[in-house]
Amino acid sequence: VWRRSSYGHAGPLGGDFPLVTKEGHNILDVIFTSPIMDL
Repeated sequence: VWRRSSYGHAGPLGGDFPLVTKEGHNILDVIFTSPIMDL
């Protein structure tokens, strides 16, 4: 799970400018490295 940066590239915490919605929620990216068989 990575916290999405508002611009550019950043590490897992979103860098200096993480993307936050107007409601105050962080946007996260989830990357699956293997197939999910039971969806």
